[in-house]
Amino acid sequence: MSAVASSGRVRKIGVIWLLLLVAACLPRSTQALNDLPFQYTRQVWHIQDGLPEETVQAVQQTPDGYLWIGTTADFRASTDRDS
Repeated sequence: MSAVASSGRVRKIGVIWLLLLVAACLPRSTQALNDLPFQYTRQVWHIQDGLPEETVQAVQQTPDGYLWIGTTADFRASTDRDS
């Protein structure tokens, strides 16, 4: 067997193992994804909600739970610490 033929065979075996590894890492069903505990929520604020402008440049949360939102116009703190 030539060196070219054996390197091609090794490459095929490596690809098969890689595909098996990827398949083993995939969730078994979409229900498994739905059962994951997500701790993040999304809330959208606009100018009518108190933002000085729509473009947010920075977001920071303080240890006491306040969310500071920075735009090019101003800094604002969210008064709802549960958001």
